[in-house]
Amino acid sequence: MTAIDLSDRLRVALTGMLAQETAIHATAGHLSGRVSDHGPTPDLLAGIRQISGNHLTAIRERLGVLPEDETPAEIGSLSGDHTGFAEWHPVSDSLCTMYSLMGEAVIRYSAMQPITNRLADSWAVASEGTSAHIARAHTQEYLALMGRITNVVHDAVIWELDQDGLECLCTCPSCSLGVCLCAVAARGILAPALASAMPRVTESGIEVLRPRTGSAGERAGMLQGDVVVAVEGAPIGTIPEFQATIQGHEPGLIELGVLRDGEQIVLTCETT
Repeated sequence: MTAIDLSDRLRVALTGMLAQETAIHATAGHLSGRVSDHGPTPDLLAGIRQISGNHLTAIRERLGVLPEDETPAEIGSLSGDHTGFAEWHPVSDSLCTMYSLMGEAVIRYSAMQPITNRLADSWAVASEGTSAHIARAHTQEYLALMGRITNVVHDAVIWELDQDGLECLCTCPSCSLGVCLCAVAARGILAPALASAMPRVTESGIEVLRPRTGSAGERAGMLQGDVVVAVEGAPIGTIPEFQATIQGHEPGLIELGVLRDGEQIVLTCETT
């Protein structure tokens, strides 16, 4: 891997997100003409375009760049497919395209989050306006929009099939009665699959990565994989609890209850 000065890493990550947001903004505008006849979809794409525009403004301000300094997005390479699906299903294909672009943005913002923390550009140093604030807000907004897409995409497919006169041929009891559940059943399959794919989070306590070199935790013998479950004998379940407890502790020795290999031990750290 080419060596990059650590101070440049955040700028590189933000510049990448600027390109991703530009693609989302341009593609939402490009696809708007393909979805104009379907109920909620035009407003949904308009909302994506507005929010991505706000994201672009926030990142430009953080980087100190102007729109004219950027390379225009290549719309043709960002949307549509070459299998025929887009021709038959322009609305649902447009929704899938936007979901894919926003999904990539979400995972890239999430990957950027540890960088903002390590380079002290997070809520630990300011109450607003940091790169960490930008990444979190943009992630939350795109996940909400992706949720709206999952609620409407199956109905859009059924609408497109109806437009082409393709009646339901499902032989399930409900559909046979004339109560078509094709869209509802698809959502019912997707919902638990998405829920089971949520990121892994420690159920209780704070999982430790490699302690900072020379830190109080390292001197106390803390190891990667330890889980802090108590401070001064009081149970700790969440990151905010842990942060607040450490911040409010008087300088000096502090005991941490740590779960290691299934057994709880006590490590004594010195705070300053």
